[in-house]
Amino acid sequence: MKKWKVSIVMVLLTVLVLGACKNIDEYEDDETVEVSNPVVNEDQELELILRHLYSPEDSGGNQARREMFDIIEEKTGVKVTLDEGTRDGYEAILSNEANRNELPHIIEMYTTQHGTFFYEDYEHLLDLTDFLKDSGLMEQFHTLADFTIDDRVYGLPERGSTVQLFYNKELIEKLGGVPESWEDLIETMEAASRAGYNPLLLDDVGFSAFSLLEGVLQQTVSNEKLLDLMSGDAKWTDAEFVATFELLEALKPLNISQVNGNPLELIQAFLSEDTVFAYSNDWLLGVLSMDEYAHMQGNIGMISLPTVAGGLVEQSSVHGSFPFGYVFRGNVTEEEERMIYQFIEALWSEEMMFDQYAQYGHLPAIRVETTTDNELFQEIINTTNEAERVFPGIKEFISYAGKNSYDPFLYESETSKILNRFIFENRSTEETLEAMQSYHERVLKEANLIE
Repeated sequence: MKKWKVSIVMVLLTVLVLGACKNIDEYEDDETVEVSNPVVNEDQELELILRHLYSPEDSGGNQARREMFDIIEEKTGVKVTLDEGTRDGYEAILSNEANRNELPHIIEMYTTQHGTFFYEDYEHLLDLTDFLKDSGLMEQFHTLADFTIDDRVYGLPERGSTVQLFYNKELIEKLGGVPESWEDLIETMEAASRAGYNPLLLDDVGFSAFSLLEGVLQQTVSNEKLLDLMSGDAKWTDAEFVATFELLEALKPLNISQVNGNPLELIQAFLSEDTVFAYSNDWLLGVLSMDEYAHMQGNIGMISLPTVAGGLVEQSSVHGSFPFGYVFRGNVTEEEERMIYQFIEALWSEEMMFDQYAQYGHLPAIRVETTTDNELFQEIINTTNEAERVFPGIKEFISYAGKNSYDPFLYESETSKILNRFIFENRSTEETLEAMQSYHERVLKEANLIE
């Protein structure tokens, strides 16, 4: 399951961005400048080396990247040379290069998957914090949490995904309208169950339910408490988590039918069956664009998960993460550092984020004020732009607290099974949280985070 999920993410989301900024010619040419990991080719032309994860066989993806970086060079004078990487042993290779002081200048990074290198070798990476503040870029990003350690930023996301509550407009109209609170949502799902509809899309292994749990947790449990949980200083049996599961108990009598399949098949089921709600990431957009679901286009709406009474966050918060991006070598010359900053200004310009992301249905990492032809995707862009914060899932908190010392995907898988038994096998809140804590403690011990 872990490899499949990572593969799907890469297939649906992989794309690169570029842009325009000041020209490298503004800086003095000095052919004798000392450079690292050499950036001077035979013609004494300064260049940056970029390590990426495309395989040599992916000629289409490599060609698209090359064309993008050619435009960056044309606009800024910064030449980027692609250095093909490998997904096998990627972190080990980078750590070895870091120890030898031979990292490439720009490194493609997926922090959820490559967290061991990022969190353990970040001292070899360029600290971007002051540059981002001085340039004004800091406030443009939806979130930099995935690339931040001890309040310092060591990389930048280029794209991400948010989780929204999608709904069938036709069915919602029959059921009285879009819910505005958690209590309204439960009442609407109860009405859907009485009418013979499936109230909510849930799978048979619990990943959909786990995502819903994450959304509710962010309204009932503080980030500090979640960090304490992942580091062993808090427990699943604490009062805040008990209150969260008591809210989820309302799902038990709703006659929710389980769907057997992978995440892609679950989305297909939502678009082809009489299901009212799906709490899903925006991969749904890609499936909805398929010809076989053309009849559903215009019939799917979305809102952020409705607020819980007395919760911690406002409606303007969204559930999501932005772990896909780049980090930069820390040990560079002044000239290389200036080139890296130019590269960043070009790549993360609003214009190019739209050209290379938004217009193709990918959510860019910065706020992009634009209009797309896709009404549903435009709602997602607007909601994310207006959000006061983006809150992550449990996998991201694992990385923050434990430096990726235990497998976030396996953790999600095992806790999802426990959660599914809670919903569909009528396990009590107390029994469920004790099982969650028992598994949690075993994981922390294996990771040497507790004795």
